[in-house]
Amino acid sequence: LNMTKLSNSWQIKSGISIKNHFVMAPMVNQQSEEDGCLGEDEFQWLRERAKGGYGMIITTACNVSKSGKTWSGQLSIYDDKHLPGLTKLASELKLFGAKPLVQIFHGGARCPSSITGVQPVSASAFLLDLPNFEQPRAITEAEITQVVLEFVAGARRAHLAGFAGVEIHGANGYLLCQFISPDTNQRSDNYGGSLENRARLIREILQGCKQELPSDFIVGVRLSPENRGIQTGLDLDESIQIAKWLVEDGADYIHLSTNDMFKSADKYPTQAKALISYFIDAVGQKVPLLAAGGLQTLEQMQSALELGLSGIALGRAAIANADLPLHSDDSSYQPLQPPYTWEQLKAVKVSQFFYKQLKNYPGMIAESK
Repeated sequence: LNMTKLSNSWQIKSGISIKNHFVMAPMVNQQSEEDGCLGEDEFQWLRERAKGGYGMIITTACNVSKSGKTWSGQLSIYDDKHLPGLTKLASELKLFGAKPLVQIFHGGARCPSSITGVQPVSASAFLLDLPNFEQPRAITEAEITQVVLEFVAGARRAHLAGFAGVEIHGANGYLLCQFISPDTNQRSDNYGGSLENRARLIREILQGCKQELPSDFIVGVRLSPENRGIQTGLDLDESIQIAKWLVEDGADYIHLSTNDMFKSADKYPTQAKALISYFIDAVGQKVPLLAAGGLQTLEQMQSALELGLSGIALGRAAIANADLPLHSDDSSYQPLQPPYTWEQLKAVKVSQFFYKQLKNYPGMIAESK
């Protein structure tokens, strides 16, 4: 059996080589300054994982417009004032041989006016039965054009700062997802109705980034294959079709956001086929696929690789296991698994603030004595 090792290098479509299959997945951590500039905690946290051998590191979601911000302490990329911190971060991550990417993002309906000072916008005005949900107003066509330009400007800043690429965040219920889902998109213009229209915004952003930036600058896209959490209205077959279109439009990779990449699809529960395999079959021959979702052990990571993934994206596992890639050829190595203690996390540059956030996730943090 010819096993591809997790420590082997692989290629992005544009010819860029990634030194191993370990990808640090983008995570919300609120470790930056209120004006969106890079925080020291954020810098140390990402640096520690570059030092620990992750081949590709994707930053937390960075808002491309001032009104696209969802959390306090969010790293931003909408203004040139963010460039010094981003430049420092990119050059530091590259020192360790990692390919650093910025995840570019707009929160849409999930941008509270308490943070942005303005009413949130989305594909349509809709109400969700969520605590403190603020009804967004429907974005105008002129504003949609503006959003596309802001994403492209964010990608240009990432390139200027020295990053290897960007990841367009089309997953997890933020603005681009709100356009894709018919539950939150009731428009009757070119951006609503048919799947082609609902996917138009994410495609225009990708096309704009590919046109404006050098061909060796990586532009990937993150998608949710089906519903997850508060995100509704996503259909697996529609998501597969969108992935195919994005590949045609020049995406350098597709990154799937799942809770459990090996589970059967919600749409086809009786099929003994892993959720990610639908995408591997549809586009895996044409473009590298990354996926995140529930990987804890090296065996699971190896299985994901053998199914046909190129990038093994680690979120939770990367929180406590900053140097996991350095141990990938040691079959006896067991990564730390949740619940994690403060001592374990502090040792790998998790800030006290991020630690407090992690307490909101059941089973993540050990009860302190």
